[in-house]
Amino acid sequence: MYLSILSDKRIIYLNKKIFFAHIVHNTMDFKHDFLQNQKIRWYIVIFGVLWISLSVYYDLIQDEIISKFIFYLIIGLFIISRGLGVPYEKLFGKKYISVSDDELHIKLRVLKKGIKAGWKEITYLELWPGKMLISTLNKNNYSADLREIEPQVRHDFLQTIIQKANKTGIDTKKNGYLKNIR
Repeated sequence: MYLSILSDKRIIYLNKKIFFAHIVHNTMDFKHDFLQNQKIRWYIVIFGVLWISLSVYYDLIQDEIISKFIFYLIIGLFIISRGLGVPYEKLFGKKYISVSDDELHIKLRVLKKGIKAGWKEITYLELWPGKMLISTLNKNNYSADLREIEPQVRHDFLQTIIQKANKTGIDTKKNGYLKNIR
């Protein structure tokens, strides 16, 4: 793990993925985008180039069918872009978690609506290492399944939630190893 502080931003590198935690007036805002570019996989890029080159040879040179070539060219370009680490999910929506001084945003599925609640609206939090329950003033209860998040990101996120809840005076029940976090 590599940690450095650059111009009021803490940049933490975990498993070659980057997320930013902004430091503002001794409080920490937490933001993590799950759809950031991933690492380059050269074997997939080479497969995409091979796909396109075979399409040029068989569809353009031998069969001379342009529509078939365009179809296989588009497939080859998708394969190359996937190998370069561009996630397709970005075309359909966002997937992120964000904690600020004012609000809490949790959107763990691309096609589903996320949770957005202001700290003044939240009355009760129940936290587990893999799950989170939120109760609001208007008696709405929200649940977030955090098990699919990387362990280090999940821990930092829950730690930030606990700090914000303590700061704003929200009743919080912590379970598991979270009982030891103040």
